[in-house]
Amino acid sequence: MQAVNHLTFQGFLTKYVNGLSYQRTNSLRKLAEECDDRNPRLLAPLVLFAYFNKDAITALRQFVGSSVFETFSAFLRQHPDPGALRDELAHDADCPDSFQKVYRSYLSARDLSGTVNKIKDGYRETFLARQRASGVTSYHVCKDLGLNRSAYCRFLRGDLKTYSMERLGKIHAYLMA
Repeated sequence: MQAVNHLTFQGFLTKYVNGLSYQRTNSLRKLAEECDDRNPRLLAPLVLFAYFNKDAITALRQFVGSSVFETFSAFLRQHPDPGALRDELAHDADCPDSFQKVYRSYLSARDLSGTVNKIKDGYRETFLARQRASGVTSYHVCKDLGLNRSAYCRFLRGDLKTYSMERLGKIHAYLMA
């Protein structure tokens, strides 16, 4: 099996905050304004995003004038060490439930990502074995299915992000017919 990029907590927070934002942004200032105005569910993920992805001084400057400033300041005083906070989150220690929920969402996403990649790698191995056994070339697979040949070859070399599970199912059906 090829080496797989694992979802990091920082990477998850970046995507999570962007996805929760109505503006689809990672700008701390815009996120703080949105959190104050109309999206309070953004508070815990935003605080964690700023804490793990930005330096504290930069984050505080962006939060000045918003309710997030006080929450983030208190959070920094309570949790000065990111490594210790990760341990607290991982072991359900002295962190508020809203922060625990964000961490549990990360764990679910990370585990799902790993499972999907294992399935995709299984498809990749099946495709390679089936092509060898049947003598069907990558060129013919791509031509018959209307696939981009370089994308298909990247997938066969281990770039598991190339295709969706739906597309892989179609390729599988073609090769097994």
